[in-house]
Amino acid sequence: TLLQKALKDLKILGKQTLSPQEEERLKSRKNSINKLFRVLRAVWNKAVDESQIMALPNPVHPAKKIFFPETLPPPKFLSLEEISKIEENLKKPNIDKRELPNSLFWKFFRLLTLISGLRPSDAYRMLVRDIQFEEGKIIVPDDKAGKPKVLELDIPEAIEIVKSLCEGKSSGDHVFQLNGNPFGRSTCLKTWNRVREQTGIHVTFYQATRHTGASLLLKYSNNLAFVQARMGHRNIETTMRYAHLMKSEGFGKGFGEFLNAGKQEEKDARAVKFLGSFS
Repeated sequence: TLLQKALKDLKILGKQTLSPQEEERLKSRKNSINKLFRVLRAVWNKAVDESQIMALPNPVHPAKKIFFPETLPPPKFLSLEEISKIEENLKKPNIDKRELPNSLFWKFFRLLTLISGLRPSDAYRMLVRDIQFEEGKIIVPDDKAGKPKVLELDIPEAIEIVKSLCEGKSSGDHVFQLNGNPFGRSTCLKTWNRVREQTGIHVTFYQATRHTGASLLLKYSNNLAFVQARMGHRNIETTMRYAHLMKSEGFGKGFGEFLNAGKQEEKDARAVKFLGSFS
């Protein structure tokens, strides 16, 4: 069945013009088709390496990745009012031992919104030795592409949070721990789901942290290239999903004019400084 679908897809790809139905089919199956291309390339190369077939050019090599320049919906993120609601909710004690203590969860949540480019998966495995306070950097050994990633640690509140979390720990310890052990996604999401239910917030944890951080950063800097670099977006199209925020008036009378005055370097520095005080 998979091969039959793949053959049908490949026949459509060979056409010069596509019907609306055929274009819709490719859009809905583009990830599967791109994965199929990768598998076919790998199988051919492996067969050549093991002398199972003649060393001929890979026939799948010219196949290009399918890409549709479609307009993605704007990302969901938290408003300042919703962040305040979360902060107020986490001031109350929680008694469920399967969840994170509210004070620890707030630090985890806050750090993910303050340190641009830090993903929840990065934070779960972050070690004390990955923090370079003097240089103002966090080195994530492997990002989702398997390469080291350098994050800026230059917001005062974020620095204080990281220092409090690293206090009394050795260089090989995890920054985020619960009862002496690193915690993971399931423990974090149990806490988040409870907070989300109690506050009536309808976004995922990823949207509440990474998307919120990027949105606030763009509102403050009004600079897509700056946000792309801070967030680690490989493609500017990803950052462009936040572009509608550049039209906003800021967070108070005269605030936009204040941020946009002066050279770009000065605007970037102000964006970082004010990001740490948005709550």
